[in-house]
Amino acid sequence: MEKRGQESRVEVITLDTNTVELMLYEGMEDKGYRSWEMPRAVATLVAFWWKYREKDSEKEKSFTNLMISMPSSRLVDIKELDALGHTKPAGWSLPVAVVEALAKELHEDAAVVRCETRSNKRQLR
Repeated sequence: MEKRGQESRVEVITLDTNTVELMLYEGMEDKGYRSWEMPRAVATLVAFWWKYREKDSEKEKSFTNLMISMPSSRLVDIKELDALGHTKPAGWSLPVAVVEALAKELHEDAAVVRCETRSNKRQLR
C-alpha cells in the first residue's frame, strides 16, 4: 500500500544473467521493502508489453509462455504458461509503479544491447 504524500522508489537488480529482483520501497527514505524475483525473460516480456500496449484498452495479453492481466488500474498479474498453455500455479502480482520502473530499466538496457550489437556487426564486416 502506498503511503499518501510520499512517492515510492523501485530498484531493478540483476541477480545473475537469468534472474532479476524488483524491490519496492514505499517511501523514499524507507529501509524496508517488498521484493519479487523473476526470470529475466519474463521481466523483459512484461516490460515490452507495458511499453507497447494500447494504454487503457489493453488490459490482458497472452504470449506463448506468459499471460498478463490488469485486474485494476494499480495492479498487474503475471502468470507463466506451461507447454500446453495452462497457467503454472505461481505467478506475480506487481503494483503498476514496479512494472513502469521495470519497463524503463529494461528498455534502456535493450537499447544499449542493440547499439552494441549493431557496432559489433559493423566491426565484423
